[in-house]
Amino acid sequence: MTGSSPLALAAEALKGRGLLRADAAALPETAPGRPWFVSLLLGFSGWLAGLFCLAFFGVLLRPQSSGAYAAIGLLLLAFAYGLYRMPGSAFVEQVALAFSMAGHVALTIALAEGTDSAGGTAFGVALLQAGWLLVAPNRTARLLATFFGCIAWALSVRFAWWGHDFDHSRQAVSLGAALLGWFIVWGPAALGAWALVSSEPRWMAAGRARLLRPILSGLLLALTYGTLGSQPLQSLLFWEPEGPARTNWLALWPLLSVGAALLALAIAHALRSRALKGAAIAAALLHVFHFYMLVGTTLLTKSAIMAVVGLLLLASAALLERHGRAT
Repeated sequence: MTGSSPLALAAEALKGRGLLRADAAALPETAPGRPWFVSLLLGFSGWLAGLFCLAFFGVLLRPQSSGAYAAIGLLLLAFAYGLYRMPGSAFVEQVALAFSMAGHVALTIALAEGTDSAGGTAFGVALLQAGWLLVAPNRTARLLATFFGCIAWALSVRFAWWGHDFDHSRQAVSLGAALLGWFIVWGPAALGAWALVSSEPRWMAAGRARLLRPILSGLLLALTYGTLGSQPLQSLLFWEPEGPARTNWLALWPLLSVGAALLALAIAHALRSRALKGAAIAAALLHVFHFYMLVGTTLLTKSAIMAVVGLLLLASAALLERHGRAT
């Protein structure tokens, strides 16, 4: 057994303990995965290439209606699907990602022109991402579909409930409505991520990792950066607004997202993913900064809330440390 691979040695150990049948087929050897920072760079280049691809088709075909944009979007997604089905390589995957991005942007424009509604467009994009998630035969495509689907769902709820005007200094939203809205938006993502990580041994054994692993990673990224991604630029006001300001408890959403980022951090720790843990820690810090700079409540109220949250976090850290020593 001197020249055996680590996977073969693990299989032999499992057979010796009776956890794997003696006549079980050999476990397939897998190639080492691509480093996360390489995937991030490739994803950025895919976005950039997708925008150029969409601009090229726009100049070439000059669409003038929502139907024309929809036809271009479906055609681009069909090209992307065909490329994803080809034998894998970094170049082919990036070309497919570029066509996919351009197709989704074209279909989003078609939805915007066809519905003439911000909420309807966002909900349509959420359904589009859900459909692409089920048919796309690529891990990166599924991860991005999950992430952007969550953001589109968040925007659809906010647009439908509070309209497209997100000026926190002018709009009054009660505390109960803000809390309920946040849990409607991000509660399903948190429950979904927790359910997936809790049932990981079952779906790994059932061979569903190619589908569910990207969904889990996308949900964790949505929990960490989803609020920032679904927060329009008007919500960040670094100057004193003119006229009387109203208390808008939507300003609590970034602070609630600190809790979501910490949940994602705990799940990423269980998955032993350093990239996701780093993303969750960075997102938690960004959410604290976002909450403090967001107009909607007075600075005194925010300071008191942050002091209470800080004490709760310190108490939680002490309990976790004590639990770790006890075990």
